[in-house]
Amino acid sequence: MKISFIKYSLELKHQFTISYSSRKSTPIVLIKIEHDGFAGYGEASLPPYLTETQESVINFLKLISRIDIEDISNYKKIINEVDKVLENNTAAKAAVDIALHNLYGQINEKPCYQLFDLQLTFYL
Repeated sequence: MKISFIKYSLELKHQFTISYSSRKSTPIVLIKIEHDGFAGYGEASLPPYLTETQESVINFLKLISRIDIEDISNYKKIINEVDKVLENNTAAKAAVDIALHNLYGQINEKPCYQLFDLQLTFYL
């Protein structure tokens, strides 16, 4: 398993305002997990009210890149192992979770809703 990442600033079309602050951008970290020629993608969004930063996400990703993964089909076990690396780091862990699900879906040629055996309904 190979993890790569890039810092990015998501520029918002409209200013986002809550009771105590406003912003026109949100820092994020885009991640890519590669395994056996397939790639899964995830994102850690880091609004100011979270304690995580782009640097803390990258440091976490460097730690988990040492986890040896042979069998991606047991992605739930991998996610549990990632969760044990450090407490908190919820945005970083969510990005890894999303990327692993995306990777597993790519390998099995299934979208995520089919991985969970959900019905996809469109309302127009």
